[in-house]
Amino acid sequence: MLTASILPQMYDFAIIPFIMILSALMKFLFKFRLKEILTVLIVFIMALSLYRGYDNFVCRKITAFNMQEISFDGKITDISEHTGDKCTYYAKGKINGKYNAKITVYANLYNCTVSDRIEFTGTAEVPENDYLFEGCDYYKSQGIFLTCFDVKSLDITPERGFSLMRLNYEYRQKVTEFINRNLPKAQSSMLCGMLFGDKSGMDENDKTLFYRTGIGHVMAVSGLHLVLFCGIFSFIFDKIKLGRIKRFVFLEILMAVFAISSGLSDSVLRASLMMTLLNLAPLFFRKADTLNSIGAAFIILTLINPFSITNPSLVLSVTGTFGAGVFAPFLTKNMKENTFIKRQFKNAVYMCLVSLAVTPFSLIFFGESSFVSPVANVFLTPLCMAALFLAIIVSLTLYINPVFLIKAAGALCELVMLCVRFIGKLKFSGMNFGSEIKYISAAVVLLCAVVFLTFRTRKSLVISVIASAVGFVVFSSVNTFVNSDKLSIALLGDKGIDVIAVVKGRTCRYY
Repeated sequence: MLTASILPQMYDFAIIPFIMILSALMKFLFKFRLKEILTVLIVFIMALSLYRGYDNFVCRKITAFNMQEISFDGKITDISEHTGDKCTYYAKGKINGKYNAKITVYANLYNCTVSDRIEFTGTAEVPENDYLFEGCDYYKSQGIFLTCFDVKSLDITPERGFSLMRLNYEYRQKVTEFINRNLPKAQSSMLCGMLFGDKSGMDENDKTLFYRTGIGHVMAVSGLHLVLFCGIFSFIFDKIKLGRIKRFVFLEILMAVFAISSGLSDSVLRASLMMTLLNLAPLFFRKADTLNSIGAAFIILTLINPFSITNPSLVLSVTGTFGAGVFAPFLTKNMKENTFIKRQFKNAVYMCLVSLAVTPFSLIFFGESSFVSPVANVFLTPLCMAALFLAIIVSLTLYINPVFLIKAAGALCELVMLCVRFIGKLKFSGMNFGSEIKYISAAVVLLCAVVFLTFRTRKSLVISVIASAVGFVVFSSVNTFVNSDKLSIALLGDKGIDVIAVVKGRTCRYY
């Protein structure tokens, strides 16, 4: 699927020599057996066919309405509010009464909620990628292929029947209002970002500093949040000695509620699927395996929507889980921890390896990396998780007015923000790279994979990782030195030139 997403359909003929080269590598370099080679090739062709089929028979059928006037009838699945009494409605329904589709609509803010019926007519557009936001790629990974800005008529009808999604959405709004009412804006926006993944209220500079510090992942609701959420109820179930089957059923219901509350994002669905497999294993007297669980969850999600293979949130979630559950444990397995110092050293190496696993993909998607990420994750992530833990307790006990708990969570958020604002502004905290860095990062990942598949030893992987890291540092240093006197001029604007940015070295001027 990744190959299909990179390679335009007109070049599918290049797949044949690629398969021949891949087969030769598996046979003579990786020493795969014939049945293993056939399995890999069959799955490769199936995945390619699925991606192309989804593109041709699902995506293009919807994008054919680009720049055409359409009528849409469906239900609101989410609402994202903007300034100036405007909002984006996410809706699922039918275009022109025939074609099932998910669509976004930018319109006035009305007194409505999730599951209400929405009908409108307007001109549909395919989302575009620009320097501010890669809208086309993002929305495609969500299964949304059209948006509508030019709305001619819009009618929203309240839904009177029971809706779990509406009930969940309205409760989330109550929790958000409680947090906003009792905390300053900066603290409440950070806490809502961690609790629901809603970063719309955060200051843009603070958001940038969180990612530059390397703890931006706490704002993306995923496995870390789900484990914390389920851990609270697992503790309760252990205390009341709940049976295995009842425990599994209740945890699945709670995970479904959590997934709906966080907007059914791919990263949360990935974590939910992995947790389901983890909870299922004891029922069948099996031991859960992290690598198999990651693979199974990734396969299921990409079967539902093959375009999610390029969703940065999902890919970073998967690589982070792979780093924490497979890569780092594999490389630190033989490290001794019989003394306090050795245990702390092993933990530090573990955190560095987790960050190292995510770094190439962060560079591929965003072109920047955080050098302080391992240290920040050791000291700041636990504070974030403590604040999130208190926020979850608050959301579960909202009707007893837990003001003290939310104040304590806000104080932890304030402490984290002070640290992030200090660390993120340091010159050595992170670095932005040019467009060529994504190819270097992909080559580094491919090199480490080839070395491991060839030699199959921990030592060979360690050597390849160290060599790649050294090579990357040397390349970035040379590249920075070469481009230090480079003058860049960028023309920025939406359907026109609004700003001219002139950049030289670390100096930037706007006109």
